[in-house]
Amino acid sequence: MYAAQLYQRIRDEDPVVGGVFLALESMFRQVEWHAVPADDSTEAQLWAEFLEECRADMSHTWPSLMAEILSMLVHGWAYFEVVYKLRRGPEQPDAKYRSRFNDNRIGWRKFALRPQRTLSAWVYDGDGGIQGMYQSAPGGRVFIPIQRALHFRTTEAGGHPEGRSMLVNARRAYRFQTRLEEFEAVGIERDLAGIPHVTVPVEHLSPEASAAEQSTVQLVQEMAAGLRADERAYVLTPAEEYGVTDNDGKVHRLPTGYSFKLLTSGGTRAHDTDKIIKRYSQRIATSLLSTFLLLGAPKARARRP
Repeated sequence: MYAAQLYQRIRDEDPVVGGVFLALESMFRQVEWHAVPADDSTEAQLWAEFLEECRADMSHTWPSLMAEILSMLVHGWAYFEVVYKLRRGPEQPDAKYRSRFNDNRIGWRKFALRPQRTLSAWVYDGDGGIQGMYQSAPGGRVFIPIQRALHFRTTEAGGHPEGRSMLVNARRAYRFQTRLEEFEAVGIERDLAGIPHVTVPVEHLSPEASAAEQSTVQLVQEMAAGLRADERAYVLTPAEEYGVTDNDGKVHRLPTGYSFKLLTSGGTRAHDTDKIIKRYSQRIATSLLSTFLLLGAPKARARRP
């Protein structure tokens, strides 16, 4: 899914978004969870103890589960398949039976996240209720019914199973910010390293150039392009001419032949890209109500001409 890939890329690449979700994850990991009996009866106390046993007997920790549930904030939803096991002791080789306890009771093995990018299709009943999802797996599509799943979503508006991502309003700013950062990095690198400028004899660029001359021009182009490690760029022009006076005083214009040099901009840029990029970062932070992350950041100074 394109949306799932886009939201995950924003989550992983943007520092503001990454900081927001790192703060949320750290906060949720520190929450202490306790099973409280429904009443003062012995039966309620036993069920509370059994719940604590099941929670501590899974193949993953409870804080890691909370962190995976938070992926619904990135994508708008999170779908977990509930996997059970028969508790037959810690020596069992099969994970379906391996447990800290040996009482043959059924407990939780894991709550397995089915990544949002693997969604193939949702299944509804006649009333529009969610019946489950098809997951794209290496062996084909797998149906996971809602009765065996935990479905988290940020909103139930309209009954849509995918909720609404917190990053919806940040998509446009992220796209412009990313492109500007790439342009800025390439521009700075070109200013520092220069752009290769190669000249070749003018007859080599003529439509009547021989196959050998055309091959030479192609070789020169490949060599010039190979000098750049980022966005490949070079300038290829006909060789300049210079004047030579013969014994009779007649001036002849002769080409210089092959030459190579590096071009630099020699001036400042027309737009302050740093200021523009910070503006989009501010918009992303505002969409997440996290402008506090930018407090204390140095302000962009106006560049002198």
